Amino acid sequence: MKKRRRLKKSVIYSLIAIVVIVVLIFVTVTLSKKGKTQEENTTLATTTSHTISDDDINDIIQENQMQINMGNFKIEVGKQIMITASFGEQVATNIVAWKSANESVFTIDENGVLTAVGVGKAALTATMDLYSDAIIVEVVATKSEDGDLNLPNYDEAVKPSEPSTQGPTQGPTQGPTQGPTQGSTQGPTQGPTQAPTEAPTQGTTQGPTQGPTQGPTQGPTQGATQEPTQGPTQAPTETPTQEQNQLVSTDLYGVLENYGFTKHPSLGNVYVYNSQAGYAGYISIQGNCTHIFVKNLNAEFENALLNVLELLVLDGNKQVVNTYKDMTLDKTIIVKKRRVQYLLQTAGGHGQIIVGN
Repeated sequence: MKKRRRLKKSVIYSLIAIVVIVVLIFVTVTLSKKGKTQEENTTLATTTSHTISDDDINDIIQENQMQINMGNFKIEVGKQIMITASFGEQVATNIVAWKSANESVFTIDENGVLTAVGVGKAALTATMDLYSDAIIVEVVATKSEDGDLNLPNYDEAVKPSEPSTQGPTQGPTQGPTQGPTQGSTQGPTQGPTQAPTEAPTQGTTQGPTQGPTQGPTQGPTQGATQEPTQGPTQAPTETPTQEQNQLVSTDLYGVLENYGFTKHPSLGNVYVYNSQAGYAGYISIQGNCTHIFVKNLNAEFENALLNVLELLVLDGNKQVVNTYKDMTLDKTIIVKKRRVQYLLQTAGGHGQIIVGN
């Protein structure tokens, strides 16, 4: 009888031990899954720039993320523009995969040439490796229309960026191998492939005809009619600083022609430079940066770029050009509180200078 009781107690103890082990295993597995889920969520938040707020955009850049060089914008039916992206040095590939969420609204080819097709709105996504960014594009019938989202027009879509030397040190290295072509109103299927054959009608040996805005041009409005003992009552109390005179990328619309650039016949934000020696390069005006593509930095084109860069970085213009001429690796520097990114010229391609706003 005693043996049976001992046997019964032994079985009970064994069952209790088994239950405890099962409970411990269950708790361990649950905690492990929870930790894995949190890790996946963290990864998602840091690898897709459109999942976090605009205030954290610099954190994305510092973590070698990519970003589209435009904010949300509207564009009228039939217009074409070229979109570019910036990305970090740890991205394994230099090929951007562009995608329109609705091609009945707009299409975009592998070179970033966007064509507005029909009225509506859709997301534009750029993907590279595990990284992506997205913006909203609304197509309207005419430029004067506000649209459903009341977005700025593409030539007003400024998205300023804080300067940081930790920003993307690489941009799209596979830009067009030739200058933009004189396209029709239809979207080119292969992107810009040729430079215009005609040289610009204005040369570049002359100095800028338009530069940064000057200080107050009017003197005191009172004082001339007052007694000599009474001084001006509305004299300016402070003069603008150099930084206050700096232009941003979208201020260059209607200005680049003054420095020998020719507006591309079909791409609304591209300006081409043809020197006496032939095609030299072009500028693509983006919402948050000025994207310069250099094919042949001859003396004439260099002078034109110095004039344009003076509008953006003032007397830092020579530093920007000299850094490009002397560099042996892709790099990022800060000039006059502007982030300037450089990419070496590839065989048969363009070197690139990206000046942030």
